[in-house]
Amino acid sequence: MGPTQISVAIIMVGVAVAIIVWLQSSQAAASARRMTGMMTRVGLDPGTATLGDPRTMAIRKEARR
Repeated sequence: MGPTQISVAIIMVGVAVAIIVWLQSSQAAASARRMTGMMTRVGLDPGTATLGDPRTMAIRKEARR
């Protein structure tokens, strides 16, 4: 393998890693949007999603079913 082939292989691996990272962050953002929308529909403040309030956690658990 020449230096050109090695360079192309390294670039291809880098692009694949970048796509995987982008896909995971995109899915996490979509999940957060869905949770915010769900909490708004049931009448909860979306900011409470990150709090450890037992009532909020129970509602979230019920909504997942």
